[in-house]
Amino acid sequence: MAIKRGNEGLVLVGANGVQQIKSWTMEQSAKTVDGTVIGDDWEKKASTTKSGNGTFECLWDKADTTGQGSITVGAEVALTLQPEGATIGDVEYTCQAVITGVSMSGNNDDYIPVSYTWESNGAITEGTV
Repeated sequence: MAIKRGNEGLVLVGANGVQQIKSWTMEQSAKTVDGTVIGDDWEKKASTTKSGNGTFECLWDKADTTGQGSITVGAEVALTLQPEGATIGDVEYTCQAVITGVSMSGNNDDYIPVSYTWESNGAITEGTV
């Protein structure tokens, strides 16, 4: 098993890399329905619809007009998460995503972080670069 380091990851919006990425998350989940009936010793579940959501955090970069500058609350974007980097054969996850939140903060002894939250609009697809 080849364990990867987190510092190789990338986030793209459309074809443009988002600059100054600090971290990202992706969660995939499925709703279930209960098929348990009287007399069953164990619950029976079946999967129905799936969904995905996540976050990514950057150091604010005003000059990143095609990455950070193109992301606004409510926008639908083509989102690509590349946990291994962008070498041919590396894994990537792609989806259409709605940006559901943008959060910034600042203090006198640190860079300005900006966080984005998103929800998938359709399937999250695993592929390769």
